[in-house]
Amino acid sequence: MFLGWLLGSLGLGRAIESFNKEQILVGGASGLVLVALATVILPDLTAGNLMLFTSLRFIYGVLMNIVAVQCVHVQETMPEGRKNQAVSASIAYSVVAICLAGASSLDTDWRIEALVWYAIPLICSLQIAFPHWPQVLQSIPISFSKKLEQPASEVKNQEMDLMDPEDQRHTIALAISFLACGSGFFGSSYSAGQLSPNPYESTMLLSAADILGDIMALSADVWGRNKVQGCCFALAAACLMVCSVGEPGSFVVLAFAMLGRLCLDVCFTTIRVAVVAIFSESAQTTMLPVCEFATRLGGVLAPFSGTLPTSVLCPIFAMGCAAAACTTMTLPELGRHKRLSE
Repeated sequence: MFLGWLLGSLGLGRAIESFNKEQILVGGASGLVLVALATVILPDLTAGNLMLFTSLRFIYGVLMNIVAVQCVHVQETMPEGRKNQAVSASIAYSVVAICLAGASSLDTDWRIEALVWYAIPLICSLQIAFPHWPQVLQSIPISFSKKLEQPASEVKNQEMDLMDPEDQRHTIALAISFLACGSGFFGSSYSAGQLSPNPYESTMLLSAADILGDIMALSADVWGRNKVQGCCFALAAACLMVCSVGEPGSFVVLAFAMLGRLCLDVCFTTIRVAVVAIFSESAQTTMLPVCEFATRLGGVLAPFSGTLPTSVLCPIFAMGCAAAACTTMTLPELGRHKRLSE
């Protein structure tokens, strides 16, 4: 799934050029619903064919690239100064993660869980956020046809000079932050079994820390995004170093893992806000796939976290957070296009 997410991010820029954000979100969410239904139905019809199941997970990962577009779309619809509040809606993700961990501990039928957590919420979200989603779906082939009919010279001109050297430096700095968040966040999830004897309990505690971290991200509106982000990355690095020398499964390791996770939640929120605050819409076409690729690269490495001891794993994540703390200090609060508009 993470590999599909990673490779799918390479085509994200082309998708943003060809379709508007509403079309990407509705099309991606509709595809995820179909994949969720196929995941539940097809394994029984194919005698549990592993290749088919793995292919479905890969496609699921490709479609999950709508997450980045979703974050940007929500921020663009929010008033200036309330963008951190918009991204803090990821609290819902943490609540679902807690419920999912609790349900998994009950050993219920996985097909029921897949429908409850992966299909029904998407159907509801389409109806609530995009009540006109059938019309949006119908417009996708039309937009695709127009893109194909576009002269090659015009396409080439659109792809040139979208980012100046300053934007390129900011993209690299922000990509390091995305990589640190992706590896640290998902890595801690896959290390749940090493944080306490009960992996379900660890997952629920980490998700509870996520909720608090999402709320604390609102402090960026008061103290400034870069100050909060830099401090949280530095504190996350310190917490991870403590985890590397602590006794696996001890209370100290679990407590500092939760604190480090909380800091990464704050950073995950602020770096997503930075995408809209620093880059113009044309520059986002180039930088968003780069940062999404960095996040998913960390995600691809995350599943290996469960096979490595914390003494090896945590210092690696800590170095990433420390590097992100340094690069954060090179980022502006607002991009040039925002400063000019003010």
